[in-house]
Amino acid sequence: MVLPFAAAVALREQDIVLYECARQLYASYPDLPSNQVTRMMSAQLQLPGEPGGACQQQGLHYIYQQTCRTKECTQCIAGRKAL
Repeated sequence: MVLPFAAAVALREQDIVLYECARQLYASYPDLPSNQVTRMMSAQLQLPGEPGGACQQQGLHYIYQQTCRTKECTQCIAGRKAL
């Protein structure tokens, strides 16, 4: 997705207006279709349901790609603090 990249560039360039616009758009981006990873991660993390919004859904994909897929549970960012 281009919005996180736009926010990163805005921070680097100290463009607060662009950063806030990208952040708000990304946070409000609608749900993506449910898929195997979001369903599995929601169950694994014992969430009451699948998260809403593309930002949170992509967060589950990130956690899966970084630690779950390679079975590096001790490195999981979801376990660093209580959910």
